[in-house]
Amino acid sequence: PAFMGTDPIGWIARAEKFFEVQEIPSFHKLQYAFMSMEGAATHWFYIWSQNNPDSDWESFSTALIKKIQRSLW
Repeated sequence: PAFMGTDPIGWIARAEKFFEVQEIPSFHKLQYAFMSMEGAATHWFYIWSQNNPDSDWESFSTALIKKIQRSLW
C-alpha cells in the first residue's frame, strides 16, 4: 500500500499483511516500503535509511511511528 505520511500504524499493518500474503523475504521489506512512499515520506525514508544502513523492517517501522508521533511531515 502507498504511504502518504498519515496513519503509520494502519499502513504498517497493511504492509505486514502484504508481506505475509506475498511471502516477501525480510531483506526485501525495506525496498518495498521505499517504493510505496509518497511525497515527504519518500524524503524522510531516504535520509533515515542513509543514517541507518544496517536497519531492518522492525527498526524502520518503530522509527516511522516515532516520527509521526513527534510531528507531521
